[in-house]
Amino acid sequence: MGTHRVIQPWRLHDLRRTFATGCARLGVPLHVVEKCLNHTSGTFHGVVAVYQRHEFMTERRSAVEVWGAFVSELVSSQAQSLVPIPTAIETTSTSVEVL
Repeated sequence: MGTHRVIQPWRLHDLRRTFATGCARLGVPLHVVEKCLNHTSGTFHGVVAVYQRHEFMTERRSAVEVWGAFVSELVSSQAQSLVPIPTAIETTSTSVEVL
């Protein structure tokens, strides 16, 4: 058939990092990304945390929509090259072998 590829173990936190990095690449301001991730440090620490109470909901919504559109485009344009990932029932090892 084809060559086997091993998918490295990952954690949900990796998705947060991917979102933050991708949003930065798409031009979303850092303070909006931090609010989307519910960060209380970074741009919103110290005195700023005391006085800055705006939640940036409109900006956060826009950021998530931009990210969603990017992911949708990525998936639809590369659908034929995506590798299916077996469910946990289909594999018993810690790494997943994919054809």
